[in-house]
Amino acid sequence: MAKTSMSAVFRALLARGGVIVKPGAHNALSARIIEAAGFESIGVSGYAVSVTLLGKPDCGLVTLDEMVMMSRYIAGAVSIPAIADADTGHGNAINVMRTVEDFIRAGVAGIHIEDQVAPKRCGHVAGKQIIPIEEAVGKYRAAAKVRDELDPDFVLIARTDARGVAGGTVADTIERDRAYAD
Repeated sequence: MAKTSMSAVFRALLARGGVIVKPGAHNALSARIIEAAGFESIGVSGYAVSVTLLGKPDCGLVTLDEMVMMSRYIAGAVSIPAIADADTGHGNAINVMRTVEDFIRAGVAGIHIEDQVAPKRCGHVAGKQIIPIEEAVGKYRAAAKVRDELDPDFVLIARTDARGVAGGTVADTIERDRAYAD
């Protein structure tokens, strides 16, 4: 009997509806503690990985390879789905394609990609800037292409920081959300 992929498990959690709590892990041990505490999913926190791996803030210093490595260790240590922080996708649409492939091969259930410029700023600090909506849509389309080829259950989460930028409105956020969902 084939083993169910973690992406399929996470899709089932999403289909169930309701809130899914995914505490942030920074290494395999913290992931095992989260699982032992009874949580159904884990977030591979870019902030936590940056602080524990480099001792630096979450401002785009962790490389794709470092984040994928930690995600592989975390996903391999637990039997619940992990969703990884893929920052801005680590470049343009072509780079995003490699990013998605690497995270799928690492065994995580999905990733979230934000629409900030690179280098990015931590999501909860001031001074963020976002890329044009057309560029962001192109990155998410590229991500979906690779997902559909390698693991259609892999979850792509498009995150916008439109509300957090100077002058950003709720309407700007909704416009981007709709474009990204398409």
